[in-house]
Amino acid sequence: MTYLPEFPTCLRPFGPELIARISAASAHPILGTVRSSVRGEAFAFPRRIYCRPSLPAVAAQYADDARLLTQAMGTRHWDGHVREHCLHGILTADRDWIAPFVVQLLGEYVVEIAEAILAAKDRLDPSIYAAFARENPQFMATTERRAVSYWNCYFRERYRDREDYPAMIALRAIQQMGAATIDPRR
Repeated sequence: MTYLPEFPTCLRPFGPELIARISAASAHPILGTVRSSVRGEAFAFPRRIYCRPSLPAVAAQYADDARLLTQAMGTRHWDGHVREHCLHGILTADRDWIAPFVVQLLGEYVVEIAEAILAAKDRLDPSIYAAFARENPQFMATTERRAVSYWNCYFRERYRDREDYPAMIALRAIQQMGAATIDPRR
């Protein structure tokens, strides 16, 4: 399935250009779409990208939110090391549109990335993650199912109880933010 980008209003000035740049530098077409909602606006980003140049180098050419979006797109890179590196650039950013990128990583197979998110959970903005969790219950449920599947397939011996798996702990923390926090902006 071909990726069809959708950006919240705040990302539209530079999001399409960035996707065009990544697409032009990719070894394969961008396929697959991750869909979510951010403050009532549709947001669709690539499931995976195969960009040849170093995304951190591309990010260095941008400033502010354009740089953050480049790093966020880097969390969709085919190489787990690049995903992890890019995650550290966005993990505690106070932008609503960062949450879907971070949560999406919890439903993937690289446990070191889940551990990094778990280690930073107390520095995540609860209002941002609470709003995201409440607004995207299907996204959260799908991510949880994927985390359980990866735990079952690859990490069951290491973490006997799936609730001890780092991705599950981080997901539970985000879900609790959503259940416990009333968003004053609504």
